[in-house]
Amino acid sequence: MTRARTLLRRIAAGELPAAAAAAAALAAADGDPRATGVATCLGERALDRARALDARGGGGDLAGLPVAVKDLLPIAGVACTLGSARLTHRPAAHHPEVAALLARGAVPVATTATAEVGATAYTEPTGLAAPDNPIAPGRTPGGSSGGSAVAVAAGVVPAALGTDGGGSIRVPAAACGVAGLKPAHDTAGGALAATGFLARDLADLAVLHRLPAPRPGRRRLRVGLRLTGLQDPVRAGGRWAAAARAAADALADAGHEVVELPAPYPADWAAGLFADTITAALAGLPERDYAPMTRWLRERGAAVGPARRARCLADRAGLPEAVRRRWPVDVALTPTLAHDPPPIGYFAGLGHAADFAAQTRWTPFCSLWNLTGWAALSLPFGGASVHLGAVRAGAAELLDLGAVLERR
Repeated sequence: MTRARTLLRRIAAGELPAAAAAAAALAAADGDPRATGVATCLGERALDRARALDARGGGGDLAGLPVAVKDLLPIAGVACTLGSARLTHRPAAHHPEVAALLARGAVPVATTATAEVGATAYTEPTGLAAPDNPIAPGRTPGGSSGGSAVAVAAGVVPAALGTDGGGSIRVPAAACGVAGLKPAHDTAGGALAATGFLARDLADLAVLHRLPAPRPGRRRLRVGLRLTGLQDPVRAGGRWAAAARAAADALADAGHEVVELPAPYPADWAAGLFADTITAALAGLPERDYAPMTRWLRERGAAVGPARRARCLADRAGLPEAVRRRWPVDVALTPTLAHDPPPIGYFAGLGHAADFAAQTRWTPFCSLWNLTGWAALSLPFGGASVHLGAVRAGAAELLDLGAVLERR
């Protein structure tokens, strides 16, 4: 798949009609949804939009770029499953992030598979095809933006929009060998989720997020390495730990200061804070015909009483300062995952509580950045994936650091 910035240059120069770019992406999307990650192809709707852009000579910094959109972000008039055949509907209005994407000139060609209501770190939508991992067939592509990761990794589109409420961009990016950025977000009212992009490389992520092109060495940073989980005290193993160690060495060789990080807080405390926060939010969803795992999460959240909810908000408000006291660094470097992606169906085959705990053990490095609202980046490195989480830095600096690794 051609990189997003290359397609944009060719379209802007008149070398490639937007309609031709859309047609190529639609042809790639029109296959087995397990291989493409696609939930719904937009077909003629996408072609009509691309032709209109060609007729008026573009418009917007992403004019003509074919993209995919996670099926939690409604596109007006397009079937939206929310990760379940039982929840399928046709929304009357665009999600604000979709509206913003359209205003920039992008051409959505497909929606992508997601976990039901985005509630799990794996993507096995209820009553619909579960996408397969393009680089590890038979294993989960992660979630809940698993379809978006598959669509990018399989070359269906150069970029896909996802959401991240606990690692849901970064986990599937890591599982599928692509890059994913969770931008900083406002945590007011207890919000955990941000919307961001998955792409093949960091330069594309910079274009998509309107950030400066990554430049190694722009600023010397203090980087903290940790191989033990933050939400579960599991220690990453195998290629995941090796990749993080190699990344630390590469950053040190490039002139950055690298130190070891202690635990920022007791892991069981953080796991409880995240679990109570996310399940309480799910408990507030409308009553629908949900799958058993979603029902269990909602029931767990309904048991989180007003006093505990208030305590969670207070703990989150103090968390950034508390972490910064323990971590005198600009960026935290960890593996993105603790171990290889399990087989499709593994998590769902466990009991509900065991399922939730196993997801936490697999992804123990990500949710701190949802709790604090700080930016975080997952990128392929060393035969696995590493995670760069802002502590006293921004998304642009994460991309600069990542560029050191990408060029190794």
